[in-house]
Amino acid sequence: MDKGSVDYNKTIEELVEFCKDSGRIDQNLYVTYDVKRGLRDSNGRGVLTGLTEILLHMM
Repeated sequence: MDKGSVDYNKTIEELVEFCKDSGRIDQNLYVTYDVKRGLRDSNGRGVLTGLTEILLHMM
């Protein structure tokens, strides 16, 4: 199968669709298992973060 041929392009399109279908995550699972999406709470608001300074003292 030559790159750029009709058969090649058809195979690539089929593989792309397979990846899209098999890679989907059921949106209800985020709620069921309380999974956060990045730094967002379940309402879509950003979570609070802060900076911490750690001082090391040499003895």
